[in-house]
Amino acid sequence: MQRKLVYVELKSGYDDNGPAWIGYGLVNRTGKTIYFNGTALQKGNGVSGNYFSGEDEYWVTGIKKNAEHRYPWGNGKIQIDKDAIAEYKELTGLKELLKSKYEIVQLDNTTHAEYHERQNEKL
Repeated sequence: MQRKLVYVELKSGYDDNGPAWIGYGLVNRTGKTIYFNGTALQKGNGVSGNYFSGEDEYWVTGIKKNAEHRYPWGNGKIQIDKDAIAEYKELTGLKELLKSKYEIVQLDNTTHAEYHERQNEKL
C-alpha cells in the first residue's frame, strides 16, 4: 500500500459543491482501491466521479500545485486533515490556509489492516 495525499469530493447528489476533503489515502498496488477516511473507494467510470463506495460517486485526484481543486463554479469549504497540513502547504506553496476556504478536521486514518478487520467483524 502506498500512502498518498489526495483530494476527494463527493459527487452524488451535488453540483460540484459537495463535501470535499484533503488527506491521506492508502492506494493499493493497482490503484483500483483507495482507503480514505474509513471508506474503501473502488475505481470505476461514473457520470461525474472516478471512484465509488456503494451508490456514491467520488472524484479523487492528487494535489494540484495551484491549490484550485474545485471547479470555478463550485463552492464550499474543503475539509483538510490536520495531519496533512504541512505536506499540503509544502506541495502548494501556501503560507497559510484561508479560513474561508478550508476547515481543519481529524480524518479517520485507518490502516488497511484495521479497515479489513472492521469490515470482517462478526456481528
